[in-house]
Amino acid sequence: MNGLEENGQKYNDQIKFLLEIYLQCHTDKLKKLVEMVDWLEEEVLGMETKTDKLKTLPTIKKINFKILIKVILNTLLESVKKDLKAAESELDRLIVWQSAIYVMEKIVQTIKKQDSRDNLLIFVKGSILLLKLFLAEGMTVCQNLFKVRTKEVSKVLKNLQVITRYIQNICNYTKVVKDNALSNCLPNIRGILEALILKVKNVIVMNGCTDALFMGTMKNMDIKGDEIMSQNDSDGDDDDDDEDDDEDKTEANDLIQLLRSDNSSNDEDGDSDNNSSIL
Repeated sequence: MNGLEENGQKYNDQIKFLLEIYLQCHTDKLKKLVEMVDWLEEEVLGMETKTDKLKTLPTIKKINFKILIKVILNTLLESVKKDLKAAESELDRLIVWQSAIYVMEKIVQTIKKQDSRDNLLIFVKGSILLLKLFLAEGMTVCQNLFKVRTKEVSKVLKNLQVITRYIQNICNYTKVVKDNALSNCLPNIRGILEALILKVKNVIVMNGCTDALFMGTMKNMDIKGDEIMSQNDSDGDDDDDDEDDDEDKTEANDLIQLLRSDNSSNDEDGDSDNNSSIL
């Protein structure tokens, strides 16, 4: 039968429900999410117009892509909590976080290609909850295993940096476009980023590996990766904007870059933004 394609809020709610059921049917949800974000990063390249669809999930179009992102992030949070409770050792918990951070990093790469305001908002809200959980439980695992599993822990922290760096770019973008919904998330984001910085510093200092990091000054970038003009280079900005810009620069200056201790590891990893390996 021929007819018009369904759309609207009710239709999107049904898609969301079916996606949730689909993921719930898998015993190892984290493994399924890892598989999903791998093909998603590739298929999303073909979504240029509102009617373009994913090949694997043709009900997901550019216009309702936010539904899939929301379901993935919600399922990820639920799965991580469940798997952490079931984990019998610190190593098991590290493996859970390896997969979780990998999924989030892949979502970042996907959002970069579909960076609509709705997608950014869904990503930020979902990331806040996941990063809070990592602060509460993941950093403890990293601290406990840093000496015996240095390579794996460093990899988790480097992949985490890809996520926090993009979130920082969203913060910069939000201040430029003055989006109210995104702006409401900024206090939570800033608090999480600051706490992550302090905890990562603490892990490295406590393990006597201060030579494994350096403090780098990052340029203020937007979600496209373009540098945002500083207040000194623009005319007509008020004092409040100057203070906010200085605050963002301070946050950017505090971002930590973890380095491999040998050249072979650096060659293997390449650019951390493009790194897609779990281990």
